Amino acid sequence: MSFTSGLMLLTMFGGIVSDARARLREKTIIILQYLLILPGLFWLLHGWGLMGYALALNLGALLYAGLFMRLLHNDLTISYSQLLSIYVPGLFNAAVIACVFIGVRLLLSSWQLPPVGTLLILMLVGGLVLSSLILLVPLPGLRRELCAFLDRLEPQTHSGVLGRLLARYVRFLNPAGFGPAAYPTANPVLP
Repeated sequence: MSFTSGLMLLTMFGGIVSDARARLREKTIIILQYLLILPGLFWLLHGWGLMGYALALNLGALLYAGLFMRLLHNDLTISYSQLLSIYVPGLFNAAVIACVFIGVRLLLSSWQLPPVGTLLILMLVGGLVLSSLILLVPLPGLRRELCAFLDRLEPQTHSGVLGRLLARYVRFLNPAGFGPAAYPTANPVLP
């Protein structure tokens, strides 16, 4: 279900673009296609129980995303590879978090915790891992955005512990900007 939710949230931007470009007829057709196909998927997969319904929702979300990708491709002449590249950071983070969850579940299985306790621990670990991925190992696009945001905060003008921590984090994100002047392009972090 989390796959479906994330995919539908990303697909929402395709709907916003079609609203902004006055492509409401095409958007309505896509939504109607989704609403007509989803009950059919439910009926086809109802024999699998709850897993069948979850699979039907996931297949419907994939179809919905594909239809909006086709609309954006035709309307804005954006290549499919560019449209698919939007999903790469989220899939990378999800894969890392899934691996961590598998390890945590293996550790927690011997403790015989109640399900609520296990859920709370997994939520805490997931939040910490995602925060670490975003702040300590940002992907290039996010690194550029973080640098631009932090440059607006002007970390060099802040005094005190918070200012020093902020300046250190900015140097961590963009070490090329703080290197010696003789080698301005040596080993750049940002492409």
